[in-house]
Amino acid sequence: MAFRGTLSPNFDCIVRAGDQGFALGNNSLSVWFRLDNVTGAHEMIEVNAVGGGNGSFDSAIIMNGNQVEYSQRSSANQMNFLGGTTVTANVWNHAALTYDGTTLRGYLNGATNGTDATVLTGTRGNWANLQVGPTLGELQDACFYTAALTAEEILQLYRNRIPGRRAGLRWHLPCFPGATNRLIDYSGNAQNFSNSGTP
Repeated sequence: MAFRGTLSPNFDCIVRAGDQGFALGNNSLSVWFRLDNVTGAHEMIEVNAVGGGNGSFDSAIIMNGNQVEYSQRSSANQMNFLGGTTVTANVWNHAALTYDGTTLRGYLNGATNGTDATVLTGTRGNWANLQVGPTLGELQDACFYTAALTAEEILQLYRNRIPGRRAGLRWHLPCFPGATNRLIDYSGNAQNFSNSGTP
């Protein structure tokens, strides 16, 4: 899936909108990305919550300059850090995060890329919108789990691209080429997406 054009103010992306009816808790995000440039902010994959965080998302992987930023938020505070490994433009990379209720872990290309054990307080609401993009470049195989994957399972995602674990897999977007194909969810949950703007 390719995103071309201006990140702001249009924020073109694909989304699965609406309250999904299950509480925000342990989770994992995973996405493959190739960016046209590594300046500014590129939103790659994030999940918003109903009545949840103190920002625009509650679980997210974002590019901040040439480093991957990992985040979990509640109504009161957040866990947030930049990974220590830098990323170059026009190269495919795999980023993932896991949150097990205690520790936020970031991964880049199958290897640990930082952790944060800040205690989240306040409320987090229900999972709502899952958003892929907007970014300048390409995104593929975006996955969201309602479970904290192990380091070995993250490594398998990096090596195989296709999710090996099915338990807890809520969404999987391979982002195949084509205006319709990139919106199809392959998790088995029939949670297809829609365009927001003109990605």
